[in-house]
Amino acid sequence: MLYGAASDNASFAPLDADGNYQSYEIKNIVDRVGGGDSFAGGLIFALITPELSDPQTAVKYAVAASCLKHSIKGDFNYSTRSEVESLMGGSASGRVVR
Repeated sequence: MLYGAASDNASFAPLDADGNYQSYEIKNIVDRVGGGDSFAGGLIFALITPELSDPQTAVKYAVAASCLKHSIKGDFNYSTRSEVESLMGGSASGRVVR
């Protein structure tokens, strides 16, 4: 969730086709370390990137980045922007193409 105090609006991600909150199902977690950092980094990146900067898209990007991080061993998220955007777009197969 991302809350905008100025607009008094909350944005949730991910959402299903009807606009309702639907969490990602993460199976076979490799490493939880860095998931929060990945969320924060994804959010900052999205907020300063014009095409991702609206609150709903930004939180969607951050959640997808954090989710992908759970599949990577170690502290660093090696996911690419296209991998994060693929998950954002609904490609939730759980398989990352590298």
